[in-house]
Amino acid sequence: MKKVLPLISILLFFLIGTSCHSDDPYQWQGRDKEEMINLFHSNPAPFQELADIFIQNDTFWEKARRDEEAAHAWIMSPNDMEKMQYFTDEEQKIIREFFEKTTPYEVSVNSQRTFTIVYINTEKTDGFTFAYYYGDMLSESYTGQTLYEEWISGQKSSYPDFRELGSNWFFYC
Repeated sequence: MKKVLPLISILLFFLIGTSCHSDDPYQWQGRDKEEMINLFHSNPAPFQELADIFIQNDTFWEKARRDEEAAHAWIMSPNDMEKMQYFTDEEQKIIREFFEKTTPYEVSVNSQRTFTIVYINTEKTDGFTFAYYYGDMLSESYTGQTLYEEWISGQKSSYPDFRELGSNWFFYC
């Protein structure tokens, strides 16, 4: 029995170590936030196209959210075929190209009716987010503000570097 325990420990260590290793070739990269804001302003179309793909895909939202048991559904790699299967071939191509060109950490939709693209800064110490609000713009919440105004107010109080980029796009870190 004394000889079996070390062998079991080594085997468990090996299994845990190899199961945590990812064969996914995609790797996010640290980005400069001002560089990314400039990229967004100079060419917002790919950001909007990506947002539209995710927002209009109810199947992805429902299945991914249910699988993750969370209030948001995300993709951290364009090679995650478990999630990419919910998109058409053309949509997958657009998603892959966006990931290759801008190397985000995560792309997600959530129950607050926002689409987000999260990046890690170049120092890899913090992150920043581009958010597109596509929720209800007119209905009032219990505070008397519209749901949109309430969302903006909440973001401003949570993120001191909250910026409006135009056309319902925002930046915060």
